[in-house]
Amino acid sequence: MDTGLLIRESRERKNMSRETISDLLGIHVNTYAKIENGEREPDRRELEIICEVLELNPVLFFKSARNSYFNNGDNSPGVYGNGNVITMDRNLVESFIRLVDKLSDKLDGK
Repeated sequence: MDTGLLIRESRERKNMSRETISDLLGIHVNTYAKIENGEREPDRRELEIICEVLELNPVLFFKSARNSYFNNGDNSPGVYGNGNVITMDRNLVESFIRLVDKLSDKLDGK
C-alpha cells in the first residue's frame, strides 16, 4: 500500500476530515490532499504528526522497503537484500525510532 493511500484510509477510519489533519500539520488542505493522492510525500515532521494523530506505527511506511538496501546517509551500508535500492535519510529513520519508542511508552502506560 502506498503512503498516501495508507494515510487516507487511516484518516477515514478515524472519521477525520482532510481539513482537520491539514490544520494540525499547518498546511493548506490542497497540499494535504496531494499527500493522500500520492503527488507529494510528507516531510519528517508531517509524517510524525500524521502517525501520532492517526495512531499509525511509523514502521508501516517502511513495509514496502523490505528486501532493499538502505543508505545510512553517510554512504555506509545498512541492510542488504533483494529488490530495489532505497536511500533513507538517517535523521528520518532515527526520528521514526524515537516516535515508535514514544508510542510504545504510551501503550505501556509510562
